[in-house]
Amino acid sequence: MAEFHFIRPWWLLAIIVVIIAIGLLKRLRVSHSGWQQIIPDHLANLLIINNNKQSPQRPLSLYTPAFIGVLTVLALAGPTWQKQPQPVFKIAQGSVLVMDMSYSMYATDLSPNRLTRARYKAIDLLDSLKEGEVGLIAYAGDAFTISPLTEDVNNIKLLLPSLTPDIMPELGSNPLAALTLSDKTLKNAGHIKGDIYWFTDGIEMQDVEDIQQWSKKHGHRLHILGIGTSNGAPIKLPSGELLKDNNNNIVIPRLPAGMLKGVAQQTGGNYQSIRNDNKDIETLVANNLFAEQQKNQQKAHNKQEKNLLGDQWQEAGPYLILLIIPFLLGYFRRGTIVALLPFSLLLL
Repeated sequence: MAEFHFIRPWWLLAIIVVIIAIGLLKRLRVSHSGWQQIIPDHLANLLIINNNKQSPQRPLSLYTPAFIGVLTVLALAGPTWQKQPQPVFKIAQGSVLVMDMSYSMYATDLSPNRLTRARYKAIDLLDSLKEGEVGLIAYAGDAFTISPLTEDVNNIKLLLPSLTPDIMPELGSNPLAALTLSDKTLKNAGHIKGDIYWFTDGIEMQDVEDIQQWSKKHGHRLHILGIGTSNGAPIKLPSGELLKDNNNNIVIPRLPAGMLKGVAQQTGGNYQSIRNDNKDIETLVANNLFAEQQKNQQKAHNKQEKNLLGDQWQEAGPYLILLIIPFLLGYFRRGTIVALLPFSLLLL
């Protein structure tokens, strides 16, 4: 009860109106007979009341109307002492994890290789996305939906170990196909805007312009995690051999961090190179579209709190109305309700 207060304290001024109404009822009680206007008061009490001993008129009690009026005013003022739980609105979050499955992910500049480290980072990302729906797409020469959008991230975690470049039907690297499929996946689930987390170790120059054109047509944010190092390393295939080009030279893919960063910034997203700690994933998630929506929602909620402070407290006024009802029932008698009509109109 230390927090007891009135939500609408200005209604307490209506007690003055109640006092005036009680005064009117008092005059009505005294002037219940027309002879009161003719006979002096000291004679009216003797002549009118005493001469009507066979059916004496009981004067209308003013205590009950006064009690009803005060309780009504208190109910309108909104007494409260307990905060009302505020509803929590869930923001629809849609995210897609895109995994690069080109053979360059077998490069060994990260131990044991880029692919293994990308899988671990993908698990860290899924653990960080605690709300909303997440889908999984893998690509090489073409893109494929591994998992549609789902709230069960554990199911996606189970699919990650089976992702390898060897299972991809087409060789190569076609990130535009993966982004196009991501957009389709998000929109099919009802997300016009979403976050796309792209784990890749490289991009070709000819793909940059296509992705920039794609970003202008869609409102998704592209967050890129660069897998690899700028120095690169040979690609060690599962057979133990090193991947060579057509000229029999060992292929050493290098991470084009600057190019990937520019692509991410073009879409309003963020770029991070892979790290040994979890700072890279935390940064990607902290700058996603959902985080911005949460900030905007919090600002709107704070503004609503300032404008609608009354909605934060649970009113006890309706319970006072329940106390008034039994007292009103006694007035629903012939003649009495007519006498209380001015007071009833006042309460309305």
